[in-house]
Amino acid sequence: MIDWRGLFGLSSSRRPRGERRAAPRLRTRLRPGKVLSADHAFLADCAILDRSPAGLRIRCFAPIAAEDGLVRVFDEHEGTVRAGRIVWEHVAEMGVTVEGDLIELDADSLRRLKGPYYAIGD
Repeated sequence: MIDWRGLFGLSSSRRPRGERRAAPRLRTRLRPGKVLSADHAFLADCAILDRSPAGLRIRCFAPIAAEDGLVRVFDEHEGTVRAGRIVWEHVAEMGVTVEGDLIELDADSLRRLKGPYYAIGD
């Protein structure tokens, strides 16, 4: 893989000015997700734009009202859930710091979240 930063004289280990992330981010492509409340209730569909071990940048497709900024983000591609806190918002995008390890879902919750009518309770 070509290191484009090296071709243009940029060091890949140097952080851009104003960078405040705790870890380098990795861009994702077409990674759908869902924003959930702390008790796993559906809040909105989202796209995960980039992620790192310390956080996520997501684009929400509907406004969300998260109590105390606490949310969980379900990554449909991996089938995983990460708990976090919203630390910034700009238009439809937001930054979420990850708090804790991946959350394991039981088979029923996973089936419900992956299903076509996830926003409707059983």
